[in-house]
Amino acid sequence: MNDLQRKINAFFQQHPARRVLFFFDTENRHIDDVAGLNGETFELVRLNPPYAFFSTKVQLNSRSADALPVLLYLPGLQSPRTEADRQEFPLFDLLVANDELRLDPVAELMARYGLQPHQRPLVERYQSELVRKDPSGILQPLLRADAFEEASLQHALTARLLGFKILPDVNSLLAKLLTDRADRPTEQANYLTRLEQLNLDAPLRRRIGDVFFDGPVTEPLTSGFVQQLVLRLKYNLMVSSLPTDGEPYPMLRLNRTDTLSRLAVIRETIGAAPLERLLTKVGEAVQEEKLLARYGTTANYGYYSIRLRELLLKKIMLASGPSVSPDSQLTALDELLADVPETHPQRLLLLTVRHGLSLLEATGNVLTYRLDTPEAYIKTYEETFYRIDLLYRWFVLARRDWQIVGSDDSAIGTTADDIAEWLIPFEQRIHDRYDRFLLELNREWLACLQERNYDLRSIAIPKQYDFYRQAVVRPHLRDTIQKVAVLISDGLRYEIARDLQAELNQDPKNQTTVGSMLTALPSATWLGMANLLPHNGLLFDGQTVTINGQHTKDIEARNAILKATNVRSQAIDYNKLESMSRSELRDLFKQEVVYVYHNRIDDVGDKRQSEGDTVKAVRETMDELKRLIKLLHSQYNVARVLLTADHGFIYQHIAPNDQALMKAPEVPVKLEKNRYVLTNQSNFSGATVTGSHVFSLASVSALATDVDWKVLVPEGINRYRRQGSGTRYVHGGASLQEVLVPLLESSRKREDVGQKVTIRLIREDLSLLANQVKVLFLQEQRVTDIDRPRTVAVGLYVGNELASNRVELLFDSVSESASGRTRDCTLHLTGNLPVQRQYTLRISDVTDELNPLLERPVTNKTIIERDF
Repeated sequence: MNDLQRKINAFFQQHPARRVLFFFDTENRHIDDVAGLNGETFELVRLNPPYAFFSTKVQLNSRSADALPVLLYLPGLQSPRTEADRQEFPLFDLLVANDELRLDPVAELMARYGLQPHQRPLVERYQSELVRKDPSGILQPLLRADAFEEASLQHALTARLLGFKILPDVNSLLAKLLTDRADRPTEQANYLTRLEQLNLDAPLRRRIGDVFFDGPVTEPLTSGFVQQLVLRLKYNLMVSSLPTDGEPYPMLRLNRTDTLSRLAVIRETIGAAPLERLLTKVGEAVQEEKLLARYGTTANYGYYSIRLRELLLKKIMLASGPSVSPDSQLTALDELLADVPETHPQRLLLLTVRHGLSLLEATGNVLTYRLDTPEAYIKTYEETFYRIDLLYRWFVLARRDWQIVGSDDSAIGTTADDIAEWLIPFEQRIHDRYDRFLLELNREWLACLQERNYDLRSIAIPKQYDFYRQAVVRPHLRDTIQKVAVLISDGLRYEIARDLQAELNQDPKNQTTVGSMLTALPSATWLGMANLLPHNGLLFDGQTVTINGQHTKDIEARNAILKATNVRSQAIDYNKLESMSRSELRDLFKQEVVYVYHNRIDDVGDKRQSEGDTVKAVRETMDELKRLIKLLHSQYNVARVLLTADHGFIYQHIAPNDQALMKAPEVPVKLEKNRYVLTNQSNFSGATVTGSHVFSLASVSALATDVDWKVLVPEGINRYRRQGSGTRYVHGGASLQEVLVPLLESSRKREDVGQKVTIRLIREDLSLLANQVKVLFLQEQRVTDIDRPRTVAVGLYVGNELASNRVELLFDSVSESASGRTRDCTLHLTGNLPVQRQYTLRISDVTDELNPLLERPVTNKTIIERDF
C-alpha cells in the first residue's frame, strides 16, 4: 500500500460522512500513484480534460447512500482559491460539501487558513512552527489572509517560543528575553539558537539596539550577549543621573536620553521582584563596591540593588563619632527603605536597624530621669517614655522576623556572616541602652515614690480599683450604663495600647483614646483582675481576694460578681468567644456589660520556656484585639469598647546578668514571685530589706485586711532569685512598665472623625529625566484620633489631560518621627499626548479630584537635553 492509498483510506475512516474527496493534481505528478490505487474501500472517478463536469455532477449526485465513497481525480486542474475561481468551478457546491486531498503541506496550511498565493513564501519559511500545536491560541488572530504578514507573525512566534500565553507588546518580549532562564545559560542558549534558526532574532536585535545601545546591533543573540545586556541594564539604572568622569564601567554607559527612557520602561515591564533576581544572579559583574568607591554613600542612585543597600547600610552602621547622630543615620536609612517593597526580606533587616536607631535617638533626647512628682513621671511616660518601650519591642520583633528569613542567603542576597560583622555589636548596643533606660527611669521613679512614703493611693491618677464605677458606669451619665464591651488582656501594658490605638485610628470612622490607670501592688493577675470588677470593697485573707464573699479567681466567679451588680452582664473567655456562631455572639452582645478575658501575652511570657516569644505574642494579641474591636462595632452594634489589663510587665530580650538577680528578703512569705514578696512581718531590720522597697499593702491597694501586710519589691528592675522562674518577662513589681496600665476606649462614628493629615513635597524643584520623575512626600502629622488618614491621587497633567501614570498613595503613618512618614512615587510619561517642555504635578484627595491639594510645575529636561 503506497502513501497515497494510506492517506485516502485514513481520510474516509476519519470522515465517513464525506462522500467525495477531490484530488487536484495540477502538475500531473501523481498519475502513476493514482494508477496503482486499490479501490476496495473507495471508487476512483477520473475526470480528464476536457472535463465533463455536468455529467460527472449528475453521476455523483445520483449515487446511492450505501455506495462506496468517491475519490474524484482531476489531473492538470488547480484547486479554486480566489472568489472568482470558486464562482467559475462547476463542481464548487460539491467541493464545499465534501473535502479536498492535499499532499503539499504548505498547500494544506494555506488552504486550512484561506491564505493567498503571495503568502506562500511566508508559510514555507515558518512551516515548522505553523504546524505545531498552539494550545494558547496566540497565533490564531494572525491565521487569516488579511492579518498574515511577516512582522506580526515573527512577533507572535517569538512570544510563543518565550512562553507567553497571550500576545505581548515588544517591551514585554524583551523583558522576558532578559529574565527567562537567565541563571540557566545552557537552556537559554537552546531557545536563543532556535530564535536564530527561525530568523526571529532580527526584530529583537532592532529593539535591543533601541534600548541598550546608541545604534543598531549586529551581534548574534547568545547567552553571553544577553548577560551583557543585563549588565548594561543594571549599570545604567543605577548611575544614569550620576557624573561620567572617573566612572568604573564607561563601556556600559548609555548617553542618549531617549535610550535611557526606553530602559526605564523595560525596568517597569520586568517588575521589581524579577528585576532584583535578575540583577542579583546575572549582574554581579557590575560591582557595587566600585560604584560606592566612585560616587559615595550620598549619591542619588537611580536603583538600589540588594548588595548596594547592604553596603550602604553597613557604612551607615559603622559610622561613628560625635558628628554622627542617629537622626542623620535615620535619614539615610529612610532613603533605603523607600526603595524596598513591603514584602522584601531585606526590609526586615532595615526595619531592625531603623527601630534600633530610633531607640538610640529617643533615649539620647532624654535630658533627665529625675522629675519632681509621681504625676510628672506618669505624664512624661504617657507622652514620651512609652515610645522607648515600644521601639524596643519593635526592634526585637523585626530582629526576630529577620533572623527567620536571614538564614536563607538567597532571600537577602548576602550571607548572614557578612551582616553579623556589624549587626551583632549594634544589637548589643540597643539592648544595653534599653537596659540602662529601664534601670535609670525606675530607680528615680521609686525614689520619688519613697518621698511620698510609698503611698500610691495619693497619686492623682485614675486607679485600677475604681475602673468599674469610673469607666464602665460613668458618673457624669448619672450611673447609667451605655452598652459596653470590656476587653481585659492579661499583661497588655500601656505602650501596646498606644500601638494598637494607632492601628485602629487608620480607619477614618474609628475614634480611639488611650488613658492610663495605676494598678495596685503587687502588680499581679490575682489582684489586678479583682480590681477591675464591680465592688464596694475588696477583702484579702492572705491568699484570696473576695468581693461580697465571692472569690475572683476564675471567669465563673467573676461572672457571678458582674451579674450581682447588673443582671444584664456576662463574663466570657476569648477562646470560647472564637468558637461561637454569629447568632450566639449577637445574643451575647445584647447584654449591657460583657467582660471578655483575653490571655496570650502573660500566658506566653510567664513561662520560662516560652518567655522569649513575648514580642510575637504581643503582635498576635494586637491582631486578635483589633479584629475583635472592629467586629464589635460593625457586626454586633457595640458602640463603646473598653480595653485594659490587669498589669503590665518588664521585658528584656537578653536575660539580665547575675547582678540583677538578688536573694529574696528572709521574711515569712505568704505570696511571692521574682518581682515581689508579700509578708505579714511588720518590722524589718535594715539588713533584712537591703536592696528592696517596702510598701504597706494598705497604701498601695484597695484591699481591706486585718493584717498589716507588706509588699517588698526589688530596687530598680532587679529580680528576686526564684527557682524555675523566667527572668526576661517579669511583673509584680512597682516599675512604671508594670503598674501603669492602659484604658483604651474605642467608639464608632457614622461619619469620618477629625481632619485629614496634610502632606507636602519634600523637594519642590522637580524635573523629568528620561521621561520620568520621582516625587517625595512628607505626611506632616501622624495619624491620631484627631488627624485621620488621607489617600491622594498623583499625576502629571497638561491642562486637564493626564500625561503620565496615575498613582494613589495612602498616608496613614502613625510614626512620631518625620522620617517615618515619608512616601514616594515615580511618574513616567505615557506618550498619549504630545511631548511638552513643562507639565503640572497635581496632587488631589481621591474624594475630590476637582480641587487639587497641590500643583507644582515640572520641567521636562528630556526635551532640553535633546535640544543641545
